Amino acid sequence: MNPPTTTATRAETGRSRRARQRSWRSLSLTVPGDRPDLLAAIRRLVLAHTLDCGATEANAEDIELCVSELLTNALRYTEGPARLEISMHDGMMFLAVSDTSTRTPGPSRSAGGESGRGLHIVNKVAHEVEVRAYPWGKTVAVSLPLR
Repeated sequence: MNPPTTTATRAETGRSRRARQRSWRSLSLTVPGDRPDLLAAIRRLVLAHTLDCGATEANAEDIELCVSELLTNALRYTEGPARLEISMHDGMMFLAVSDTSTRTPGPSRSAGGESGRGLHIVNKVAHEVEVRAYPWGKTVAVSLPLR
């Protein structure tokens, strides 16, 4: 005779599935190069997504700031579209913004002014920043801990 087996109720199965989904969440989108007007909507989406993933409000705002700076740079300084990918795993949020420019990002050469500080801001806020060069363009990858 086989030992009795236990089966999870539907509610228990749903909770464990939701728990697994919360441990790994992702968001990705492509922004056309001629649509910088979408940035405000994307910032709101990123903020809502990161809060839903369990980020504190302050942490979600840091993530939103990094996305805003990286996407703005990608749309301002390149011709093609920009690709945003966000994923969360093991208490870390990972951001990647890819564009079609092969130029390595760096500080602006102009003195003063409003431009040239985006990557500097991201470096101050993020845990780790990495620029990956490819024949077709580059990706700026950022990680931030969820607090």
